[in-house]
Amino acid sequence: MNHQEKTVWAELFANFAVLIGYSAWLLGQLAQKDVSEIEYGWVLVSVFLLNILFSIVTQIVLVVSAHVAPVIAAHVGPVIAERTGRPMPLEVPAVQNDTRSPGLVDVRDKDIRSRSNTTGMNIMSLVALAALALAAFEVGFFEIAHVLFFGGLMASVAMNIAKIWFYRKGV
Repeated sequence: MNHQEKTVWAELFANFAVLIGYSAWLLGQLAQKDVSEIEYGWVLVSVFLLNILFSIVTQIVLVVSAHVAPVIAAHVGPVIAERTGRPMPLEVPAVQNDTRSPGLVDVRDKDIRSRSNTTGMNIMSLVALAALALAAFEVGFFEIAHVLFFGGLMASVAMNIAKIWFYRKGV
């Protein structure tokens, strides 16, 4: 599994965490209050910011695990083996030739990104049309905001599932 596919899995996990967490919060609020009394704006902004923060932290962890951990293992492993008298259990792969490296993006990765982004944008276009239709019928801000939020989340999920599909089945 290359770096780009690991990133997609992390994004998909974050998408489902946001979907479950926000849905649980919203259903709890709807059980207690009327729609007009729910303060949802700050929660939506917080969810977006936490999702972005999670994405940044995940990227850092993946890069560190791809580059720094093998270098540390290459230097610390022989010292541990020498002091314990036991041989190193695994050979450390060369970092320079690692095809799973975050910096390496090949034609296949670009093609997968392009095809999956098309899938996500098609769904997001339908979501935008639905929001425009709701606005034309003068539906409340709560409903329009949630159509955009959940629709965008579903577009992101579909895009990430398409990426995983293309990585696993080929393009």
